[in-house]
Order: sequence, then structure tokens, then C-alpha cells
Amino acid sequence: MADLVTLENRRIQAKIAPGIGGSLYSLKRRINEEWIEVTRPTPESALNDADPGSFASFVMIPYSNRIANGLLRFAGCEHQLRINNADGHTIHGDVRSRPWTITEQTDRNLILQFNSAEFPDINWPFPFKSQLEHRVEGEALVISMAVKNKGDSRMPVGMGIHPYFRRALVPDDEVTLQVPIQGVYPGDSPIPNGPWQPAPAWMDFSSPRKLGREFIDNCFRSTGHQNVISWSQSGVSLLMDHDAVFQHVIVFCPENKDYFAVEPVTNANDGFNLAERGVEDTGTYVLEPDEVFSGSITLSIHHEIQQ
Repeated sequence: MADLVTLENRRIQAKIAPGIGGSLYSLKRRINEEWIEVTRPTPESALNDADPGSFASFVMIPYSNRIANGLLRFAGCEHQLRINNADGHTIHGDVRSRPWTITEQTDRNLILQFNSAEFPDINWPFPFKSQLEHRVEGEALVISMAVKNKGDSRMPVGMGIHPYFRRALVPDDEVTLQVPIQGVYPGDSPIPNGPWQPAPAWMDFSSPRKLGREFIDNCFRSTGHQNVISWSQSGVSLLMDHDAVFQHVIVFCPENKDYFAVEPVTNANDGFNLAERGVEDTGTYVLEPDEVFSGSITLSIHHEIQQ
């Protein structure tokens, strides 16, 4: 079973598994002297099986979401990656199942490092190093990440987090979302078939709106403004702020499940291939040798006493 590191202050508690991609096992807020979990609970089996997809959240590096058919096209070259998802695509980067090395640890801060050169089976054609930091401060968990190009040639890069949240923190809770967007990527699957376009009203959460039960799994072009998740009966709200590099956000709402996901990411789904085809504004960043790409996301959890 993987070991967990607990970061905690009077209001926030976060548990992280360095040996399983630095994944987030749980995120809790203290309310009336009780720890309330706001993220989807991680089953014990996920620790035993080293299954990051069942964790409360995991990190996606060196790209987020999918690369269509595992075929990466960049700078006129094609690189075939191993397919790692049942839909026939390569998904969520290649660090979430890997062990990370602890380089600094306190009661409120954890810094991890990852070197792709230590893994001969790394599913990425460009060598890189990464750093991941979790820090609790006040009512917030701050997640910072960085990727450095360790190769001799330019490489595309992307990153993000994949947090799952509970639909109800107390009985009869209802979730309201505010996810400011400019548009949505079109297509009948998570692989876009063109540049982003205006979103239909039923999936536009730019203004606060109740999260229904309709299936959603879409990548949106973000405005860069704060995402807000509110639970009506519990009086809890989560404010998600992020650096400007996180130009996209994915909303995942599966049917008949008691959880959903709001994922701040830098690149669009299959964004590197879209960019290679000439599509603009896909969040594709290109690193020169030894260049570093970095950004932070802050999850602030507030509680208002219900009357």
C-alpha cells in the first residue's frame, strides 16, 4: 500500500500519495470541529492497486486529456505513443501512475520531483523533469507545478489537474457551478473536430447555474476568471483560481454518479495535433531546451453558517 503525506492547518487538510503520481487522496475543510471531505472519496483499493484514476485528484503532465489515437504530430514529425485508454487514445499524460521523489516536506508543504530519464518506458518522446508542490495556507490548498525540457530539441507541453468533487456534502445538497468560458470545442467525442466555438446554453456555466444530471464531458476555452463551486445546504463554496497559463477547463459530469469534475488545464484536448493542423489558441506551449513551464492553482474552501 502506498504511503500518504498529510498536510494540515486548522481549516484545511490534504493527503497526498507521492508514490502514485503525487495524487491527491483527500481534501477536507474543518467545519464545526469536523473534517468534511469536499473531493470524491478515494477507495482503499486505489491505494492497494496504485490506481490514480480513482483518487480525489491527479496531476496531468506533460499534457492534459487526450492525444487522438496516441499519434502526436509536432514540428512535422509523428510520434506514436502507447494507447492507454479504452477509447483508443492516449490520455492524461504519463506521471500520474509514477512514483515521485520527496525533496521537501513540512506539516503544511510538500515538494516532489520527477525525472522522466529514470523511467525507460516513459510514454513521451521528449525527456523532461517536473516539480509538484502542495501547500496548505489559510482556507486554501495551493498546487504548483513545473515542467523543464531536458532534451536537445523543442517540445510541446501541457499540464493540469483532474479533481473530482462530491455532489452532496450533506443530505439534499445541490451544486451550483460558475465556470466562465469563451467557448467550447466541438465534436461528438472528447476529441475536438475544430477550433472552439460559442457554447450552447445548456452547457454554458458562465453565470452561476445548478448542475443538472445531463452528461457533460467537454473542453472549454476559459476566460481565465475564477471557477466557483457552491453546495446549497452545507453552505460550502470552493473558489478555484489559477495562473493565466491554464487557458482551458474541462467539465465532466457522468450520468448516475455522485461526483463531477472541474479541471483547469493549459491545453485543449488533442491540442498539440490541432495546433499542428493550423488551429490557433489551443493552449499549446513549446519549450526550448532547458526552458521551464510553470503555473499554480488555488482551491479555497469557504463556509457560511446557514440560518
